[in-house]
Amino acid sequence: MTLTADKRWLLRGTVKVGSETESLVLTIEPGTVILGEKNTKGVLSVQPGAQIDARGTKDHPIVFTSDQSEGSRDRGDWGGLVLNGQGTANCQTPPCQFSDELGLYGGANNQGSSGTLNYVRVEFAGAELANGKVSAGITLRAVGASTSIRYVQVHRSRGSNFEVFGGAAQFKNVYLSAAEGYALRWRHGWVGKAQFVAIQQAGDVISPGGVSGANNTGSHDQEPRSVPSIYNMTVVGKATTTEGQSVNKAGMIMEAGSGAILRNVIVTSFGDACFDIDDPATWVAAQNGTLSIDHSILDHDRCPLTAQGDADPSAPEVTDWLQNPTLDLVFGDPQLVNPFSSKTGPVDMRPIESSPALTHAATPPADGFFDTQMAAVVIGAYGLADLWSAAWTTDTHN
Repeated sequence: MTLTADKRWLLRGTVKVGSETESLVLTIEPGTVILGEKNTKGVLSVQPGAQIDARGTKDHPIVFTSDQSEGSRDRGDWGGLVLNGQGTANCQTPPCQFSDELGLYGGANNQGSSGTLNYVRVEFAGAELANGKVSAGITLRAVGASTSIRYVQVHRSRGSNFEVFGGAAQFKNVYLSAAEGYALRWRHGWVGKAQFVAIQQAGDVISPGGVSGANNTGSHDQEPRSVPSIYNMTVVGKATTTEGQSVNKAGMIMEAGSGAILRNVIVTSFGDACFDIDDPATWVAAQNGTLSIDHSILDHDRCPLTAQGDADPSAPEVTDWLQNPTLDLVFGDPQLVNPFSSKTGPVDMRPIESSPALTHAATPPADGFFDTQMAAVVIGAYGLADLWSAAWTTDTHN
């Protein structure tokens, strides 16, 4: 089936692409608008083996949004976009398969493809589904590495903007803005890759923070362990309201045994911590190198380095770990153009010419996925001249 740009399309309830026995392709033309129905909590869920072929352009992005009129739209109006794959996820008896109202996912194929998302916006999603959970704007569940995800924005979700459960999904040029939950959240053994991830949390809601990385919340050492590789990410919060209340708590929180390879990351302006580690299994991962952060900027001027009062590990232990002289970490102002609010002009998270982001970066690995050109040898999601999120993204409130 093809969704054409000459009409608007309505998602009524849970709309599934394919099934356990049908490998279908849903094609969406550039410039197409798909509306999630509020009354029925519309969701588009691509099933394992099926694919979505959504190739927008910079001038004609594909937009998933609320069916409510402009000016009346809000977080949680509809369910969001779900891709279900056949990759690995952690559970007691692999290969792990899971099933719920959104379909089946999981298996043993981390190289599979759920299709293509290119110049796609997802807005005002995050409805509470039948199982009581709040959905994300985009959810990748055991999605394989051959799925192509590039130039995607998720904006103003009630839950997290972008969630990854297991699999080996890879994505680039992803802009995550104004989530009520975390902007980026992973669980259950994600072993994929990401590059050029820009996060800007809003100040109109109390958010848990920017990024939450976990392995398995019920069994922290369960295999396969979450160990994504992420290069070139900028995580911007808003530390306090005008009343002094903390609205974005942790820039990055690593918990429940997650590992991660984090390079060229900027974190600024969060109330509780720039970078936090929770749970003994996560601390072990930090000690053995499964979890690492290097060639990055933690803006200690605008957020405490790590959270106080954590028992496992303690804040001093995490602080000492971050301040290890063998790491190339900068603790100070990343010197970005205009990262905080569109009220003073368009959001612009590029570094200025005097920024330490231009002198402390690591070169990404030449593995066929990561961009290793000069534009990528910078800390954060943007180079000096490459504002890749301009023109096709939105900052509308409703």
